Amino acid sequence: MIPQEIDIEALARQLQADNVAADDGVRTTWGDEAQGKLEEFRQTLNNGDDPRAADKIGETKLVLLDNPDLTLENSRDVAQALKTRTDADTVIVQSTRSPGVVSDTLTRYNIENNQFQMAGSLNPQSTTNFIEHSAAADHHAGLVNATLLILVFVAIAITAASVWLVRQLRA
Repeated sequence: MIPQEIDIEALARQLQADNVAADDGVRTTWGDEAQGKLEEFRQTLNNGDDPRAADKIGETKLVLLDNPDLTLENSRDVAQALKTRTDADTVIVQSTRSPGVVSDTLTRYNIENNQFQMAGSLNPQSTTNFIEHSAAADHHAGLVNATLLILVFVAIAITAASVWLVRQLRA
C-alpha cells in the first residue's frame, strides 16, 4: 500500500523528465546542496563503475524519499507504481528507512539479496553498491539443476548396470 503522503503522479512526472526524483522532504533536508546531491545520484546511474552493470539493470529510475515510516512492502509498491508510469526497466526507491526495487531485468533473488545495502541511506555510494552487486550476482539454479539431473542419470546407469551384473552372476 502506498502511503497517502507520497505523491506518485508528481514523482512520475519528475521521472519522465529525469532519471532521478526526490520528494520535498529530501530536498528540504539537503537544502542548498539538493541540486548537487541529485547530480551525484544522476552520475551514479549514468556512469557506474561497471558498464556491464548498466547493461544488465537496463533503463533505471531512482526515487529518493524522506519517509521514516516507509516499510519494505510500501517502498516496493511505490517502485511498482512508478515503473508502470515510466519507461524504466528498473525502479529503485531509496529512502531514509526501507528501500524498494522493481525490475524487469534483475531477478527477485538478486534484488532481495542486495537491497540491504541501501537500507536507511540516501547516499549515492549505497545506490552504486546495490546496482553493481545486483547486476553481478547470478543465481546458479540452472547449473545446480543440470548437475542434479546428471547425477540422477548416473545413478540410474549404475543401478541398471548393477541389476544386469547380478542377473548375469545368477545365470
